[in-house]
This record gives sequence, C-alpha cells and structure tokens, in this order.
Amino acid sequence: VDPELSDVLGYKAGVWWMRGYRQSRRGVDPLPALAISIGLSRKGLGLNQADAGAWKNLAVAFRLQGQWELGRGVDPTPSLRRSVEAAAEAVQLQPEIANSHNELGLAYLVLANDQLRRGLDPRDTLAKAAASYQQAQAINPRLLAAHINLGNTWNVMADAQTARGQDPSGAVTRAAPAFEAATRLNPDP
Repeated sequence: VDPELSDVLGYKAGVWWMRGYRQSRRGVDPLPALAISIGLSRKGLGLNQADAGAWKNLAVAFRLQGQWELGRGVDPTPSLRRSVEAAAEAVQLQPEIANSHNELGLAYLVLANDQLRRGLDPRDTLAKAAASYQQAQAINPRLLAAHINLGNTWNVMADAQTARGQDPSGAVTRAAPAFEAATRLNPDP
C-alpha cells in the first residue's frame, strides 16, 4: 500500500468537507458532500490509524453534519459525539497541533449549544470547550479562531447560567478578554 495514499485521501476529505461547509452557508444540503468526506477520512484511517489529519477531517465533517442537523430538527447528538471522539483522537496523536485543540473545542461548543437548546446543563461540556481553546492558545497564541471561540464559549456559559437562575457575570467577565485578544490579533476585520 502506498504510504502517501492516506495523505491524498486526507486532502480530498478536506476538500469535500469544505464544499459541504460552503453549501450549508448557502442553505444547500451539505450532507452528500460531508458523507463523501467522512468516507474518504475513514478510508484513510483504514490505511493509517495514526493519521491525525484524517481524524481531524473526520471531526470537522461530523461537526458540520451535526450543525446542519441541529438547524433542521434532527437529533445531532450522534454526529456531535463522533466529532468529539475524532477530534480527541487527533489531539491525542498530535497534541502539539493548535488547530486540533481548536476543533475539539468547536465540537464541544456545538454539543453544548444543543444541550442548552434541549434544556440540559451544558456547563461541563462548555468547560471542556474552554480548556481546549486555552490549550490551542498556549500552543499558538496567535490562533485567532481560538480566541473568538473561547469568547463565544463564555457567552454560551453565561446563557446557561442565566437559564439556571445563576449569576452570569463571571462568564461574561471571562468572555471580554478573549474577544479583546482577538481584536488585537485582527484589528481590521
């Protein structure tokens, strides 16, 4: 088996999940493109289980699938749990990659939003998202997405606390520095 075949499958999987992402942004059903991405990622993992990039592609595709399902009244929990599992595997294989920690945080954040929507307590899931973004920032302090996502996580935490009759000021206070750091990194969006 050609050892580069796994890499080629990974690149193709990335192209397909990006296509699905763009389709979803236009309101077009991304599930066929995401299914191709998932299939390519799994095929690559069949050749090389230690391919962190394939695990990350799988995580992204499942997260995007879950986000689409969430917006369509379909239970996204199975897709989002698969996203978390795949992102965690990518982090375990290559813990030095900031983007993988960011992706794990995104998977947790989308799962937490679904938990909040269903009246469940998302605070533990949000804490895991925040920890993932903080790890991404520790590896790469200039990773803009990690700062923005951390701020968004604290905002969702504030919503969760408010929904439970708790004071959200601590979460709001933690969101502000994350957004300020993002603004310093990208002052002219």
